[in-house]
Order: sequence, then C-alpha cells, then structure tokens
Amino acid sequence: MNHPTLEERVSSLEAQLLQLNSLLKTDRPVAVNWLDRLTGSISNDELFLEALAQGRSIRTEDQAVDEVV
Repeated sequence: MNHPTLEERVSSLEAQLLQLNSLLKTDRPVAVNWLDRLTGSISNDELFLEALAQGRSIRTEDQAVDEVV
C-alpha cells in the first residue's frame, strides 16, 4: 500500500484550508436572523399580543401565590 507522506498530507490540508477560506470570504449576502424574521412577522399580531398578556398575567398570579405560601 502506498501511504502519503507527512509532507503530502500537510500539503493537502493546506490546499483544503485555502479552499475553505476562499469560500468564507466570498461576498455572499448575510443570512437574516431567523428569530428577527419570525418575531417581526408576528409582533403586531392581535393573538400574539393577547398570548403575551395572558402569560404575563399567569406569571403575576404565580408570584402572588408564592408570596402567600
């Protein structure tokens, strides 16, 4: 079997590293943050705002019960 020498392996790794670096440096558009896109699409939705209000109400009630106990 013909195994590559250490120099050949390092050379191959260097070439692959250069290729990866060139891929990273391309002028691709920056990906939009999926969370910003999601929250932006529902932030003014009536049902979403109602769900937030109900969640806030439940947390407030739970805190009041914890303080009594």
